[in-house]
Amino acid sequence: MEAGGVLVAIGEALRFITDPDVALLSTQRERLAGSEVEDREKSATIAGSLIEGPPDNAAALRRRDPMPDPLPGVLLRAVADRQHWLTAGVGDGGVNLLVEGRDVYRPSALDEGVNAMRFASAQDLGAGGHLWAENRAQWVWKPAVAVTKRGRGLVVAFVSDPNFRGALDGGLISCSSMLFCAVRRTRDDSTEVRGTRQARHSFAI
Repeated sequence: MEAGGVLVAIGEALRFITDPDVALLSTQRERLAGSEVEDREKSATIAGSLIEGPPDNAAALRRRDPMPDPLPGVLLRAVADRQHWLTAGVGDGGVNLLVEGRDVYRPSALDEGVNAMRFASAQDLGAGGHLWAENRAQWVWKPAVAVTKRGRGLVVAFVSDPNFRGALDGGLISCSSMLFCAVRRTRDDSTEVRGTRQARHSFAI
């Protein structure tokens, strides 16, 4: 990929490319906003505790899963960075993407990559289906599509499947731009081979 390849990750595949040991995409999966994460070893026993009334009881029963609630499959609206090649053809109103699961990622910083598409504001986010208040608050302005440069190559990451059942035209637009334009973008950094300008590139999904 460093020599001009393109790697495309969709959905849960982002867990692999954002793993710290892999780090192909400069972002991290978020835990539940406001959750208290405890460093507990996975063992058969835990430290004992005393419960002395309703307040302590509520604390003892607080949520232990630090990840966001999974989305059962809802339509979320995403808005595009109109200056990026991946969003060519996407209108001002953005696109609807079908999102399921609990994988929400922090936006890429300016020196890490480009958030080519981001989920919309709280009032515009939900486009279909039920969205819990906690989910709505945490998904606002998070990346829907991110692009990172790796050497002469590219990593393109779709948080959700843009081609879900071929039913969402907006997602198909960005996917088509990726298929037809991504490799061309790597050729700008091609090398001279035996007097002929050639790009070292490959494409993997």
